[in-house]
Amino acid sequence: QRTVLAEALRSAAWVGVRELPSAALALALGVPQDRVDYQLDDACFLQPRPPEPDERRQLPDWEDGRWIALTFHPFCAPSDLACDRIGEQLGALASALGARLLFLPHEAADDAGRSDREVSHALVARLPRRVESWICPVLPARLVRWITAQACMVVSTRYHPLVFGLAAGVPCLGLWSDDYSRVKVQGALRHAGQSEWSCALEEGAAGALLARGLDLWQRRDVTSAHLAALHPG
Repeated sequence: QRTVLAEALRSAAWVGVRELPSAALALALGVPQDRVDYQLDDACFLQPRPPEPDERRQLPDWEDGRWIALTFHPFCAPSDLACDRIGEQLGALASALGARLLFLPHEAADDAGRSDREVSHALVARLPRRVESWICPVLPARLVRWITAQACMVVSTRYHPLVFGLAAGVPCLGLWSDDYSRVKVQGALRHAGQSEWSCALEEGAAGALLARGLDLWQRRDVTSAHLAALHPG
């Protein structure tokens, strides 16, 4: 795979990469430095759009109050202990913030047929009854970008919820499950100088999700102002 990739990249006139480890890999594979461009993901510039009338029934009727946008890929079986602990902490975070939880799936199914919605349902089953939640279907990207901008915080194991959140000035907390997703999650956050707001899922399940979420909430005004200052650039 490295041989095939190296040959393809070396023949390219221009190679855009979203993460610094990807830039290092391209250089290691022999791509000339003047052809490698470390860049933002183009979804940073996706224009949001509000829901159409027929789409509103797929969204909660939350006209007031705060809520957290959540996206979790199938990181474990719905019966796993990690799912129990993540669900418990999401419930505790929502209670502490006085917030609702909105699950925003970004992928319908993986190669094994598992979906973000399946994980969302498993996590909702772990929530205390007092925590209000809603699970969306997989929606059009511009609509998801608009919905994300309305959130008070984004918590995600996927790349683009973080991109959408940062572009909208919403504080984001990223979780990764392996080295591949670590590179992506931290890479998305690093463009905004926010890579510190990330941790491994295992660490998150052990208590860091709630602790980091509360810490991020305490710094939300400073974080949002920082993100807003970056936007013109």
